[in-house]
Amino acid sequence: MRELPIPFSTPMVKAILEDRKSQTRRVIKPCSPATIADGTQPEWVFTLAKPHYQVGDQLWVKETWSPLTEATGRVTGVIYKANFTTEDLKAEECDMKGIWKSGRFMFKKYARLWLEVTAVRAEKLQSITYPDILDEGWDARSSLPFTNRTSGEDAREWFVNLWDSINGRKYPWESNP
Repeated sequence: MRELPIPFSTPMVKAILEDRKSQTRRVIKPCSPATIADGTQPEWVFTLAKPHYQVGDQLWVKETWSPLTEATGRVTGVIYKANFTTEDLKAEECDMKGIWKSGRFMFKKYARLWLEVTAVRAEKLQSITYPDILDEGWDARSSLPFTNRTSGEDAREWFVNLWDSINGRKYPWESNP
């Protein structure tokens, strides 16, 4: 069993907390293709995919957070952006400006969410099914902030927009990684 970090955006952390998210997709990097003893590669050899996470791994969620500190600078606790509503954040915008730290800089000791990998499979991104989209955290009541449309949008369209908002630069939906 390994303990590994996994980053999630604030909306996806909220989906985990609301028990709407039970699976996630990550791009898997290809491994080196198999070679024959003489160093050549037969034409039929394909590049294998190696997933970053394995069944049994314990994942600690890296999320947007802020340290609570004393006047001495000692950290006494943390707060998490996912605990606030959009209205809370707008109302406190002046007071909270600059307070949030990216999940990339979160320490393991501050993680509040731990997930266990129970299954791993490789599939093309565009093979996602409606039940998978539900397990990815889609909430039919509201798909904001990933689109400019109101609630009730198509689940697949929501997932495409979510995917591209997170991975669109290197691995856009259209590339079907």
